[in-house]
Amino acid sequence: SSPGIRSLATGFQGYWHAVSELVLVLGAGVERRDGELEPIVRVGGIYEFELDDGWALAPGIFYDFNENDGVLVYGVELAYVW
Repeated sequence: SSPGIRSLATGFQGYWHAVSELVLVLGAGVERRDGELEPIVRVGGIYEFELDDGWALAPGIFYDFNENDGVLVYGVELAYVW
């Protein structure tokens, strides 16, 4: 694998607007690590802050895990809502 890059994950997520701007997230996908593919599950949440003209900024925190280990993931999404 490349120096500094441990793995790459991809998948699908479902979003449920639990309370107003709070969104719960559940997803499934695969992670490629050291040439091997492993199934993963993602759980977490985001909080949407509405901006002008349909745009939203959403900080989020997630936990990605498989049968062997897990990792905490956090970041900020920029979204356009229509």
